[in-house]
Amino acid sequence: MDIGTNGEVLLGSRDRLWACSAPAGPALEGAQLRCGMRAALGAIDRVWLADGDLRVHTLGDAAGAGHLRLGVVDAVAVLLDAGVLDWRV
Repeated sequence: MDIGTNGEVLLGSRDRLWACSAPAGPALEGAQLRCGMRAALGAIDRVWLADGDLRVHTLGDAAGAGHLRLGVVDAVAVLLDAGVLDWRV
């Protein structure tokens, strides 16, 4: 998966490969996101739950300075899985 101005998703198995692309810029580029940044030291690129705690990984293992779009996608997925967000709302 690559989400930038366009979003590309590739899904495959041993027998088949699917790919798609769609515009994604307005969804994740500045739309109510205040701490977005380029891929630089301190950018949050992964989010997950471990033992009930929200964990983040930053590029270069530096102090958090902002987030990448994929970090936002991870955070939303984790919060949906944890029941904090409700996709129906």
